[in-house]
Amino acid sequence: MAKLPEVRIIELEDDICDDTPCTLSVAFVRITVENHLNNQELIDEIGDTVLTYDEQYIKAFFNKYDNDVIEYAYILHENDVNEKGEVEQAHYHICMRKTNKTNFKFDMLKHAFPVGKIEQGRTWEYMLQYLLHKNAPEKTPHSVDEIVTNIDGGTLDLYLKSTPSVKKRSALERNFDKLQDDILEYKIFQYQFREQLATNKMFRKLMAEFDTKIEKSFVAQKVGWYEKYKHTRSLEVIFIEGGGGCGKTALAIAYCQQRKWSYYIASDENDPMQDYASQHCLILDELRDDTFSYSSFMRLLNTYTGTTVKSRYHNKAFTGEAIIIPSYLPLSEYYKPDVKKKKKYVADESFYGDNSLVQLHRRIKTLVRAEKDLFYVYDHKKDGSNVLREKIPNPAYLIKPEEDKSHVSTEDFVGASEIFAQTLIESGKVDAEEYKLFKAYMNERLSTPNDVIFNANGAPITFEDYKAYHNAKELAGGELLDSEGKRIELKDFVREDRIVPAVPEQDITLDFTEDDMRVTQYFERCMLKELQDKVAILQKAIEILRTDKTA
Repeated sequence: MAKLPEVRIIELEDDICDDTPCTLSVAFVRITVENHLNNQELIDEIGDTVLTYDEQYIKAFFNKYDNDVIEYAYILHENDVNEKGEVEQAHYHICMRKTNKTNFKFDMLKHAFPVGKIEQGRTWEYMLQYLLHKNAPEKTPHSVDEIVTNIDGGTLDLYLKSTPSVKKRSALERNFDKLQDDILEYKIFQYQFREQLATNKMFRKLMAEFDTKIEKSFVAQKVGWYEKYKHTRSLEVIFIEGGGGCGKTALAIAYCQQRKWSYYIASDENDPMQDYASQHCLILDELRDDTFSYSSFMRLLNTYTGTTVKSRYHNKAFTGEAIIIPSYLPLSEYYKPDVKKKKKYVADESFYGDNSLVQLHRRIKTLVRAEKDLFYVYDHKKDGSNVLREKIPNPAYLIKPEEDKSHVSTEDFVGASEIFAQTLIESGKVDAEEYKLFKAYMNERLSTPNDVIFNANGAPITFEDYKAYHNAKELAGGELLDSEGKRIELKDFVREDRIVPAVPEQDITLDFTEDDMRVTQYFERCMLKELQDKVAILQKAIEILRTDKTA
């Protein structure tokens, strides 16, 4: 058993009420007798992975105080039964208050009882009466002899017989009480509550204040509904098979609208029941036969008994009236062995019959085959056969193929490009004037046919060429003129002999393994000639500037 620790603050991961103050005038503590720990700091503190509370531990805590300073009372509840009919773990309830008008520090109590629930009590009388469950008649009753206390018998008797004054509840609290009653009496279901959140301001306030309690109330509602109707309900199961674009899901939704059913479309293959909120109909959209195990699927479709389905956090009770399964995979292919995909479906031992798939087919009474122009409605038999009942026109036949066109405005991308450029300019990665010149080059290039801005002997002029030309013009004072005073255009500035010949000299080969040096020298000559030509152009431009005073 863990020793009583010294009083110091330890950050712990357990159930602490958000509204618990830093100090408590009247403290109410609930601790489970045996606690398996996952908090490493606490494990290190007590030297064990199990923290056990017993009466000796509790007495050691109260021995720190003089009897004239504190009043306390505690009781062990060993065989309490919860609302689900399950026996709860053995636990202590502890009431304490100081008689010298001082308060308990929450941190101190939390360190003494690190695994437990610590609350500010309502009233002293109410807390003491709760030890016996006098004010909770639905719970297991206890006798006064079970209480351990330092309060004398006469005074304790008065406390237990008095009528505690209870704090006046706010309008929000009263509305929550009404909502909770409506939930537990099946007057409002979770999907209806969620729908109301968009328009009902009070519901939003209740959700903000009591979200956890509301969620627990709906869980209790589903459990109650499940227990009440699990042996009496008759579940309608409809299977709709067909290819893509045949209106399978649309028909399922329209069927619910025709029946005036609320519906929940479960499309998350990892947890189809995660957001189910007690709707009338569950639509398992594009279900595959590997979404549920065979046994889980059989339980879900069980026609005459209640259904609980495995979900991420806890099993969900399905309380609806119908399940519709739109599927591209035909029903005849469900849960059949597939050697290629290594599927080996075998019925649970709990299912009997010569053919395990009889259990599946027996649960599905209606099959709809969706074709492009018709819906075929069948009575489905347990041997897998079908009896045609009706042929119904399929309006999906008239749906025109949607044009694969984005509705996104290109103007937004233009603006985005400018923002991107500005970001680069501000970060120093791009020069503002160079970007302005680049935009001019690209606009001129994109405005010419075949994405060629202009060319020098068939070769596109690069941005570097464009920039060199404009730099030369700037150096010349605005325009480049030749010796005759004629303006030098960009295509004249980029001389045709700058272009590397397409065919090299005859004695040159591109075999880099044998003629590496000669090939390198050849291309070096070409590059040198290009540079020489550009220097000549610039020298000519400078000469014009020196001789022509009007330039």
